[in-house]
Amino acid sequence: MIELSCTVDDSIEPPLAGAMCLIFHMFLSQTERLKGQSKLEMTEERLRYWLQRYMYYTEREVVARVINMPNQRDADFFMAEIQDSLLSAK
Repeated sequence: MIELSCTVDDSIEPPLAGAMCLIFHMFLSQTERLKGQSKLEMTEERLRYWLQRYMYYTEREVVARVINMPNQRDADFFMAEIQDSLLSAK
């Protein structure tokens, strides 16, 4: 679904609402966790970047489950990336 949004074919409009809501939720939870140390601003370009990062980590999770080698650190790395992004956007 996210891959379809990265195509140059504008006639394809995949449903991204679920993924977008999840990304916004993760950003908001990190913003609340940082207690005023960060500010959340989301441009279309930045959202597209984070949709691609989310897709990357989701694909890694699928592969990890298929080969029966789950890696909790991926989720931690993803949340750390979000936190770093928020802190650097001050």
